[in-house]
Amino acid sequence: MKTIPLTFSLLLLVSTLAWPSADELGHEPNDRRFGSESVDFLPGIAADTVFAGRVYITTLPDLIDGQEVLRYSAEKLPLFSWLKGSGFFWKTRLSDVGRHVFSFRAELTSNTVVPVEIRVVVR
Repeated sequence: MKTIPLTFSLLLLVSTLAWPSADELGHEPNDRRFGSESVDFLPGIAADTVFAGRVYITTLPDLIDGQEVLRYSAEKLPLFSWLKGSGFFWKTRLSDVGRHVFSFRAELTSNTVVPVEIRVVVR
């Protein structure tokens, strides 16, 4: 029984360390002041960029093809990232340098599921 409180305490400590500070959350995606800009991921395909060690923040669309998104889900997100509603947060590390594609599933009001991808380049 003693392992449950200890495990919870360790999980809480790790979660707290991974959560961005209020200063890091106080900007819009692609704000160059915070090391984020739009670049070509591949020829003709745009992507956001962020400097390693910074927090990448973006908002997934609220409407897709004129339909409201009820909820998002994701698979295989990187370490120190989380999806909260339509917001995606990722505290990048030096080992994350490179190109990344994240796939989400948007459940629409019409009971359909639509794939949504974002592309991020970590420098």
